[in-house]
Amino acid sequence: MGIILRIKAFPVFDFDGTISSFIEVTEDITQRRKEKEEIQKIRHLESVGVLAGGIAHDFNNILA
Repeated sequence: MGIILRIKAFPVFDFDGTISSFIEVTEDITQRRKEKEEIQKIRHLESVGVLAGGIAHDFNNILA
């Protein structure tokens, strides 16, 4: 994965209300996106663990 950028553009108006130019703000959100993906992976693993624990508990109850 490469660099992920967030680009925002804001118009600059003349006194008569017409757009004369734009101001652009660029933000590097690569690290934020990687952290978000890692959190999603962790949550997925936690939910799989809970599911496996529930299945093991039910199987243990069947054996008992």
